[in-house]
Amino acid sequence: MIRTATKAARLAGGALGVAWACCACLFLPDLASHGYASCADDSECPAGRFCDQSLCAPPPWHDQSFGARRAVIVENSALTPIPAGAAVPLVVGGDGGALSLAELGASFRFADFDRASASWRVVPVYLDRESDRFIAWIPVARAVPPGGSDVLVFIESNAADGLPHVTEDAAATFEHWQGFDAALDEGWFQSPAGGPVVQDGVVNVAGNQAIVWQTPLVPPVLVTLVARINGATCDEVFLGLIGDDRGLFQVPPEAGLFVGADLAASAQVAPTADSTPTNVGDGLQAINAMERTTVAIDGGGVLITHGDTVAFADPDVRPPFGVDPLYLAVQVGGTCSVDVEALWATALPQPLPTVVVQPPVTFNLAFEN
Repeated sequence: MIRTATKAARLAGGALGVAWACCACLFLPDLASHGYASCADDSECPAGRFCDQSLCAPPPWHDQSFGARRAVIVENSALTPIPAGAAVPLVVGGDGGALSLAELGASFRFADFDRASASWRVVPVYLDRESDRFIAWIPVARAVPPGGSDVLVFIESNAADGLPHVTEDAAATFEHWQGFDAALDEGWFQSPAGGPVVQDGVVNVAGNQAIVWQTPLVPPVLVTLVARINGATCDEVFLGLIGDDRGLFQVPPEAGLFVGADLAASAQVAPTADSTPTNVGDGLQAINAMERTTVAIDGGGVLITHGDTVAFADPDVRPPFGVDPLYLAVQVGGTCSVDVEALWATALPQPLPTVVVQPPVTFNLAFEN
């Protein structure tokens, strides 16, 4: 049986101090094998547990209308901290998800327990949905130091009413988010060749047009674009980060995906302002469909992906990227166009954090086996 936090509190409150006698036998509950190890303070407990009554115990149950919960732990293997508020991706479903869609079910939400105030809150997230999976982008509540770990979130599931309860709020999840629900404002540079058209939550960047998001992004940063390249007659399409908030085409420092004729694509990197943009990594084939392109930079660490394909990954680019601001750009050359559905940025270091989903704990008021 997996003991819940409520039972842990009851046991910690006195069960260990009581010896039960039965038929001349002494019975002591075996708590250590269930994670309730002895402790002197929180630092001696693993992520997701706290030192209460000299035992490492999980937090109390949040809401009895949810029948199960899982602790999700984020581990930071980078040399820089994960800052509070940075959104961390959790993949659910697909071939490599941390959870399957069936394991999670439809009735779930995300919550966080604050140790200082001993209080719970429901956490807004962004669900980036694909055909066989979704990526839950979840902001960390507390900074995670290099080499450290912490609870990213608790997933509460199996609600009594069986209804969805997840709170979705992209703007609250990311420091920078654009869903193109309105016309481009003064925060965007648009090329003089004509203004891109924004309609039905998509911005269309036509041939020989460019847009640059003039929000400065300083490494560590991860940006994602959900975009579709329309047609194969492109001369040069660039999706990624450049060093000029009014740049019409690639301006170093730079990192992104370059797509040329017949949708042949490759990663392109220029880490300093005086370097030349260079194709790096293995080439790939872009497709005429909405796809996710990700560019992540943290000093010498660079990761560029397109869909499920890694275009370039290097933990030690030399020379490294500095602290010069970068700007997200979509630039189109040729007679094709690019539709951009959404884009966002989060301050994640490289290598990306590891997310571990712990086994479920079931709430059982009667504490039955």
